[in-house]
Amino acid sequence: MFPQLGKLSDRALHETATAEPDVKAIIADRVAAGEVFIADQVKETIGHGSFLPWIAAEFGMSQPHRR
Repeated sequence: MFPQLGKLSDRALHETATAEPDVKAIIADRVAAGEVFIADQVKETIGHGSFLPWIAAEFGMSQPHRR
């Protein structure tokens, strides 16, 4: 019906397959960073009620991004 979409679909699949390992690596890095932030050791170090303000001070994140 739309022969030009066949080529587009092939290219999209190729680009997705090529990017997938990079995306997985980025996600793995973010998960690892999150595990550090939620670790009991970090929470104990900064104290109860200080986690979100600490994130704001260290990373300049707004409240919606901190949660």
